[in-house]
Amino acid sequence: MFLKPYRVKTQTSMKASDRKKLRSDVRSQFPSLSDDDVATLIPIKEEMVSFKINTHSDDNAVLYYSGKNPVFYHIFKSLFPTVYTMWQHPEILPSFRTWPPVFEKLQKGADLMLPGVVPDNQPSPRMFGNLRKGELVSIKIAGNKAPVALGKTLLSGEDMYMSGLRGKGVQVLHILGDSLWEHGDRSTPPHIPEQLPPSTDEDNSVMEDTDPAASSPVGDGVDPDENAEKMESLDISEEAASTSATQGEEEEKEDDVVNDEQEEETDPVAEMDKLLHFCFVCAVKSRVKKADLPLLTGQFLRNFMQPFR
Repeated sequence: MFLKPYRVKTQTSMKASDRKKLRSDVRSQFPSLSDDDVATLIPIKEEMVSFKINTHSDDNAVLYYSGKNPVFYHIFKSLFPTVYTMWQHPEILPSFRTWPPVFEKLQKGADLMLPGVVPDNQPSPRMFGNLRKGELVSIKIAGNKAPVALGKTLLSGEDMYMSGLRGKGVQVLHILGDSLWEHGDRSTPPHIPEQLPPSTDEDNSVMEDTDPAASSPVGDGVDPDENAEKMESLDISEEAASTSATQGEEEEKEDDVVNDEQEEETDPVAEMDKLLHFCFVCAVKSRVKKADLPLLTGQFLRNFMQPFR
């Protein structure tokens, strides 16, 4: 919405009546804000200015400034907070978490795709709460609670889960670095530490534990040449005994591998059954419409279920 410069049509100092109406609208649309919060964002005595603008897409909007920064803007008959406001009140909206490389794509105009979302918990029908389609949300970078973008959901929370966490999730309306941010004091987000989900920490710890340097015999304080000399000085009889012992161990391991493979042969079938059921439910819930019925089995599998693989 603000990726390209906008045109200012008029500039007006806000009267007391205008501020009173704006405070009422803010309280109504953002009930999590207290009266003191609203009074700070929309002060009674300090200077406030409104700008009527025309965006590059030819939409009319009104920007509300308190001091040097825009705090809210009005467009499409709705009120939206700016990143400057969300930095003061990071919990003003439900939020989505993503990674820095994804944020860079959002700054170029991309929508937030569901695979780029870092969830709070394991996937479940309630992982996105009671989000409705078209609801305002903020976007933050993993590790910092300060929002860096504002958007609206393109699916309900339940539909996001039923889509298999694929496709577009949030349409970005305003983001750090766009023209609206540039018309403020251009400050950067504060750092508000955030605890990452346990699953993320576990993944990181697994990667650290599998560092090849940690399991390598080199680097344990023994000279590799010294090890080679000791190996060459072994007695032939000791090597023979070691060989026979090793052969016995290998035979036992082979038996264990055969048993494990026999036990694991049933696992892929169960996993495929679960995957097939998941794809079937996703297809019925989110893709099949009444106008598509009746459907041939092959057509249903190819056009409706396979996209969820």
